Amino acid sequence: MTKPNRTKQKKPTTASTKNPAAASGKSDTTAAVLAAIALGEDSTRQFKRDVTNSDALAADMVAFANADGGTLFLGVADDGTAPGLSAHLVRRQPGCA
Repeated sequence: MTKPNRTKQKKPTTASTKNPAAASGKSDTTAAVLAAIALGEDSTRQFKRDVTNSDALAADMVAFANADGGTLFLGVADDGTAPGLSAHLVRRQPGCA
């Protein structure tokens, strides 16, 4: 009578086991963006829910240009939620409100 083979087999290593973001179905870039949004707004991160107020958008860009730079997150509300931009706003032509 032979004994059953009781050796442990290694689980295959995949991107999802190496990277928690990949395990959740999110890319490294998506995870990094979500992590930055979770930090909230500060002098280097500003959220813009939409791009209908061109003066506010320009003011933030000028402030970043006059400082050490920064990141504008378009489609992100002040509370950190990300409703995104409407298809209408994305397709909008320059100079049109």
